[in-house]
Amino acid sequence: MGRLPAPMTANYLELIEAGSVWVLAAEDDVTGLIVLRQADDHLLVSNVAVGSAQQGLRLGRALLDHAETHARRSGIHELRLYTHELMHENLAIYTRLGWEEYGRGEQDGFSRIFMQKRLAPELDRHSRE
Repeated sequence: MGRLPAPMTANYLELIEAGSVWVLAAEDDVTGLIVLRQADDHLLVSNVAVGSAQQGLRLGRALLDHAETHARRSGIHELRLYTHELMHENLAIYTRLGWEEYGRGEQDGFSRIFMQKRLAPELDRHSRE
C-alpha cells in the first residue's frame, strides 16, 4: 500500500463523539470495534477491526452482524464498505458473508474495492402469527 491504512489515521475521538463507534471488550481490553456512518440510503462500515490475539473467534462476524441489526432498526436495507485491493483475506471473508463487489477505483490515494450487502426487510413478527 505504501502508507498507513486509512483507519489508522482516522480521528477516533471525533467518531466516538459522533456516536459512530461500537466496541467489543473483554474485561478491560478492547477486542474489536466497528465504525458505522449512516447515509440516506445505506449504512457505511468505515472500519471493522479485531485484535490480533482474537483473530479466528468470529468477532468480526459479530461486529458485522451488529451493523446489519443497526441498519434494519434504522430502516436501512443496504450496507456498504470498501477495502484495499491487496486485502485478499478480507475480500474472501466479506464474500463468504454475502457481500458483493460493486466497483473498484482510487479514493483518497488508495486502490479500493467497494462492496455492498443488501438486506431483505424483516417481516413484522405480528404478520407471521
